[in-house]
Amino acid sequence: MIKNFLLLSLSFILSISYAQNTNISGVINNYATVSAISGNSLTVNSSVGFAAGDLVLIIQMKGANMDETNSAAFGDIVNLNSAGNYEITSVCSIISPTEIGLSSIQRTYDPTNAVQLVRVPEYNDATVTSTLTANAWDGTSGGILALKCKGSLTLNADIDVQGLGFMGGGSVTSSFGCDWWNPISDYFAAISSGEGALKGEGIATFITNKTAGRGAQTNGGGGGNDHNSGGGGGANAGAGGQGGERIAAGTFYCSGAYPGVGGKANSYNNTDNKIYLGGAGGAGHENNGGLNSDGGNGGGIVIIIANELIGNSNNIISTGSNAVLSEDGAGGGGAGGTVLLDIGTYTGGLSVNVSGANGGSVDNVGPSNCNGPGGGGGGGVLWINQAGLPGNITFGALAGAPGVTTTASQSNCTVGSSNNAQFGNPGTQVNDLNIPISGASQNGVDVITACDSLVWIDGNTYYSSNNTATHVLVGGSSSGCDSTVVLNLTLNGAAPSSTDSLFACDSLTWVDGVTYYASNNTATYTYFGGSSAGCDSTIQLNLTINQTDLFVIQSQQNLTASQFGANYQWINCATQSAISGATNQSYIATQNGDYAVIIELNGCTDTSACYTVSGMGTDELEKFSVNIFPNPAKDMVHIQLTEKYDFINLELRDLSGRLVFESTYNNTSKIELATPFTKGIYLLNISIDGENLSKRLLIE
Repeated sequence: MIKNFLLLSLSFILSISYAQNTNISGVINNYATVSAISGNSLTVNSSVGFAAGDLVLIIQMKGANMDETNSAAFGDIVNLNSAGNYEITSVCSIISPTEIGLSSIQRTYDPTNAVQLVRVPEYNDATVTSTLTANAWDGTSGGILALKCKGSLTLNADIDVQGLGFMGGGSVTSSFGCDWWNPISDYFAAISSGEGALKGEGIATFITNKTAGRGAQTNGGGGGNDHNSGGGGGANAGAGGQGGERIAAGTFYCSGAYPGVGGKANSYNNTDNKIYLGGAGGAGHENNGGLNSDGGNGGGIVIIIANELIGNSNNIISTGSNAVLSEDGAGGGGAGGTVLLDIGTYTGGLSVNVSGANGGSVDNVGPSNCNGPGGGGGGGVLWINQAGLPGNITFGALAGAPGVTTTASQSNCTVGSSNNAQFGNPGTQVNDLNIPISGASQNGVDVITACDSLVWIDGNTYYSSNNTATHVLVGGSSSGCDSTVVLNLTLNGAAPSSTDSLFACDSLTWVDGVTYYASNNTATYTYFGGSSAGCDSTIQLNLTINQTDLFVIQSQQNLTASQFGANYQWINCATQSAISGATNQSYIATQNGDYAVIIELNGCTDTSACYTVSGMGTDELEKFSVNIFPNPAKDMVHIQLTEKYDFINLELRDLSGRLVFESTYNNTSKIELATPFTKGIYLLNISIDGENLSKRLLIE
């Protein structure tokens, strides 16, 4: 009987023809802003640069809801919504200059909150010949470098997206007149008020009239408040550092006691599977229009999928941007970005750096200025598909440092002081990356195992294994795109067989329904369609039956099991209890009763029939009587017969039946027996002219 077992596994992958090895550098991605989504169709600003069959990344950059109260909770994430959602899919068709049809979209996206489409080039093998980078994030698109290699990606130069993430708060000259008696402590303000500097960009969209002030913009750092305080550092996996204070020259001078709060950290985990640009630093507050300092940009996103990455001791850099020197309040440093590596094997050294950037320092001008430096940016994240960091990867996710005071003529201002500006927090590394890939292919593999032949979807009958045949399914993908299927066929021509090795004690009923009472190694049974490929399979029995000899040889009170080489336990049948110490092959009963033996051999345990012992406990036999004294005995026991006998045989055994003494005596009626034996109970057996007498003897 022959059956075919079909296992169909269509795992879609892009099929675009490239040269065997491609040299790459500069910007290799194309970007489009998504304004609407209908089913699997996207409305974009332009479809130029995209084509049917392209691998693409769809990602939402913003959209989180945050706390907007005038409190320290300002900027706390209330709901992430679809912010950070991403997946890789493929282009099915270019519908129009502003509309692209995708193979599939599995996750939820809100186009009103910065959704972009990124073309992801795919290569057989690729070599980075000079710095590989991305377009900078411009508020609607960019900031992402993504590629896929079926084979190897070789780095002969760095991959660098430093500062291409969320944009730092821009410096705006304030005309607000400071109140030395009432410093501004609010967490938000309209930028037009001049009460606070601009916040750095984060994963929540800016709120009208709340774009400035010291409160964090989720992972974006807060802007320094009036007067001349520093901006907070941006955040990613690590939180940003607080900006520095302006120290007043005296009582009647304005202070900046409320600098920008550091950005709030993003959470990375395999359950949510979201990714973000590095958060930007907030700007320092400035009012003099001279040398000023924006907040630093966050690092960009790098996504690499490859069978092998050959590092050649080069770098993947996704750090934040440092804030520059300022005369007034300085900006906070940008946070490190996000690097996703879905790599089969690593060859050679590779350094990955997602560290936070430094806050801006302050070059004070004038005798009454001690303005606030910027806070340090937080570290980013490296996310890998392995369970732990490979040994040839050097990973850095350091916290950015705060800026410092570089010059000071004000007496209470110290060169080298950060004026309470803080370091950011380090980033992190996450394992077990699983990049969401949804319908991202025009190709598939049909994995089939059959017995001796197969009629495939192309109508051909295959009589041998095959991994090269292909077939085009017109409109066969989930979105109606054509898909090419490659056959991967394994034929198991011969029916498999196996041996069922079993052990039983007395009998066994096997799968064939037969009960076997003896060992057997010839019986067989056929499972129809029972193999993993649906083929018939034959099983042969290899049975060992272990049978125990339960016969007992009895001689009056002497009982001996016929079975040799076993474990024994003699029992009292009346009470079904084990007799202490009676574990030898032989047992001598000490009183009348019914006795049996439990025999354990080769994993089998069974009990013999019960054997009756009677006629014990009387001193008088047919021809003689005996008196034994003293009993108990210590050193000597006397055995007195009623008359002399020509031949007397004397045996002394312990309760396990072991013979400890034996002797014969002639022409006597009196025997004196020394007793240098271990204390205990013994059985004294006297034999005269074929008559036997057994007496218990206690030796003290």
